[in-house]
Amino acid sequence: MSLRHALTGSWRPVGAWVSGDVLSVSELRVARLIFEGGRYRIISKDNVPLESGEYSTDETVLPAAIDLSGSEGSGAGRVLRGIVDLSEDLLMLCYDLAGGERPESTAPQEEQMLLTMTYVRVATFAS
Repeated sequence: MSLRHALTGSWRPVGAWVSGDVLSVSELRVARLIFEGGRYRIISKDNVPLESGEYSTDETVLPAAIDLSGSEGSGAGRVLRGIVDLSEDLLMLCYDLAGGERPESTAPQEEQMLLTMTYVRVATFAS
């Protein structure tokens, strides 16, 4: 299964770090990250869309790469070049908040303000 297909679904943040410093998940505005059909959406805790756009992945590099191209909301007109690690229902995304170069790892870098977020897949049940 391709990474793009494996990402499909809804994800809830469970951990966040900026340049190695822990952020409280309860203080994040993000409640869900949704990947579907080459598009992504970020939904707030108030169930309001914060950002949306298209995404692409590249599994031929290590770590795997992801590009988030914002078209609406806070990320409109920006491209965030990140790295992604997916292990079953645990997802880690890391990118430079300033929209700079793709990080080589999640380790804090002096010249980059890296945001690393860990998500768990939100279980969905058919009714």
